[in-house]
Amino acid sequence: MASHLHMIISSIDEELPSIMRDFKRHTNKELIETINQINESRREWILSLFSEVADGIQRVRKYKVWQDGNHPEL
Repeated sequence: MASHLHMIISSIDEELPSIMRDFKRHTNKELIETINQINESRREWILSLFSEVADGIQRVRKYKVWQDGNHPEL
């Protein structure tokens, strides 16, 4: 897995924080689903890391994939 992501985003209708929130929510679900479906040798290790991070956060139910925040630059 890559440790970070660079994106070029623009929107006329939506604010960028809303786009990032929705992107993180969607990719979080898809990543967990994909890890569970494919034959990934590190599955247990990855899911346990995501789960450990989520344990200390009330608003996260099971797994936390993304760090909080982002650093937009114009």
